[in-house]
Amino acid sequence: MSHRREVVVIGAGIAGLACAHRLREQGVDVEVLEAGDRVGGALRSESIDGHTVDLGPQTIHSRDPELFEHLSSIGLDGAIEVAGSGGKKRFIVVDGRAVELPGGPLSLLTTKALSWRGKLKLFGEPFAPPGPGGDESADDFVRRRLGDEVADRMLDPFVSGVHAGDPTTLSMRAAFPKLLEAERQHGSLTRWAVSRVRAGRRSGKKKSARPRVRSKLFSFTGGLAAWPRALSEAIGEDRVHTGSPATMIQPGTDGGWVIGSEGRTIATSAVVLAVPAPVAADLVEGISTGGARVLRDIPYSPVTTVHLTYRRSEVAHPLDGFGMLIPSRERRPVLGILWMSSLFDSRAVGDLVQTTSFVGGARFPELAGLSDSELVDLVHGQHEQILGASSAPGLRYVARWTHAIPRMEFGHVDRLNTLERMEAANPGIHLAGSYAGSGPSVPSCWSRGREVAEAILSERRVDTISTSKGNPTR
Repeated sequence: MSHRREVVVIGAGIAGLACAHRLREQGVDVEVLEAGDRVGGALRSESIDGHTVDLGPQTIHSRDPELFEHLSSIGLDGAIEVAGSGGKKRFIVVDGRAVELPGGPLSLLTTKALSWRGKLKLFGEPFAPPGPGGDESADDFVRRRLGDEVADRMLDPFVSGVHAGDPTTLSMRAAFPKLLEAERQHGSLTRWAVSRVRAGRRSGKKKSARPRVRSKLFSFTGGLAAWPRALSEAIGEDRVHTGSPATMIQPGTDGGWVIGSEGRTIATSAVVLAVPAPVAADLVEGISTGGARVLRDIPYSPVTTVHLTYRRSEVAHPLDGFGMLIPSRERRPVLGILWMSSLFDSRAVGDLVQTTSFVGGARFPELAGLSDSELVDLVHGQHEQILGASSAPGLRYVARWTHAIPRMEFGHVDRLNTLERMEAANPGIHLAGSYAGSGPSVPSCWSRGREVAEAILSERRVDTISTSKGNPTR
């Protein structure tokens, strides 16, 4: 059995669905193929014993007005749950204790997260020496500009918790290009930050067609999976097929492409690969062996999430914040613990509290593969030692993500340049995986999907103009 679509999107994570939805808004005939049994990719939510549990990403943080306009357009504005005031407080572990991070310049003076020597080095940032030029690791950059304590106590847990990576191999050019450019232009991150504040004040005085949106930390009623479900409905559930893995991509006889999936073929002009790099590598092997090799070279970190509940009275720490990240110098087997019920009321029932812990990453990849019972015991031990949990957990749920987050290590920008050349050599092939965007966050993946959709729409406009002039491009 075979049929034709204008565009086929492979992968129904947030990037793939965002791409397909934008194309449908413009009237494009699109179909989405998803190998799993549900849409959303890592955005997966469950209701367990009355608790809402997000198994992958836990929150969305954004101030992008386009994102909020989009959520409203698919009927999710009323389902947004903004985190409580506790979400503004972040903690790290220092010498076995949860210590609050500074929330602004003034609190840097009183924070216990840094010693007075660390604070002096931090405030001396405008006088730090310039970089060597080119790329450097995030660890080298922060040590040079902000000092060893900031690198050890703040950067290290941030990179482990957000990127599941290693700051000594994380590429500034790939992961934080704006900071490199800020140093180049202003000679100091402090001067750059001051210039941004001034520019913001100037722009705030001007009238804008789009009102400014305050930064929000939020989720949805029922968890983050509400977003991909709403996107799937907006695209048309007859166009989104779960349990339908793509098995091959090959050139079509008319200059387009043919997709194989579960004994059927789909002819199309454009293919969007919104899947992890290893999956994309298998699909493009017959098109570009070099592209497939580069995709396989992109490292991923496995991450396992462990979800526990306790009675509020049986945890000594007030859990009055977003949660805590754990620096590697603490030599603990957990990357971080988020206090989800302190953010959203729906995350726990009655007098219970819910936490989500992250195990694995580049720091301890082998721990992500422990058995469920071993992981629960390991994580509970950290709750006892750091948070003062005095009883065994009630709810115990483990979720595993083998290819959780692509690591933007040295050479990542060069790899992306190679993949762009592969796309240029094979018109109609588009990569929209999280490795190809500006970062692993959920809003970044959404933006990447929209960017790819706009590229396809632009190509269609060019083809239409060329065809109308009697000079078809294909």
